[in-house]
Amino acid sequence: METNVLTIVLAMLGSSVITAIVTAVGRRKTDQAEINSTLLENARLDITQIRQENTALRTRIDGLEKRINTLKTDIEEREILIRIAEKENLELKNKVDGLEKELCVKNQQIQAMDKRIKELEDKLIADSW
Repeated sequence: METNVLTIVLAMLGSSVITAIVTAVGRRKTDQAEINSTLLENARLDITQIRQENTALRTRIDGLEKRINTLKTDIEEREILIRIAEKENLELKNKVDGLEKELCVKNQQIQAMDKRIKELEDKLIADSW
């Protein structure tokens, strides 16, 4: 039954209308194929560009990671040197403190000797009169 209806409709339209419809449908399919082709090509170009950008970013990231690792190593070395310097500084401070105490003792001994010399000189002067 459906075929009869289609046949009747086609017979009523005539061949020029049918040709126009078929041509329009064909053009639509061709236009859609061209659009799809253009979209596909654009997508390929976008993918290529993204891959190039990713490669450039990976290169930058690698360079930054190397720089970070170098800086970490430098920081670790500096921290070690700082600890060594702090230890040496503490040792030197302790030596200075010890020398200051020793100097103080020596000064006291010198003062005591000066006092004893003065006493002996005074006694010598007193005995000589």
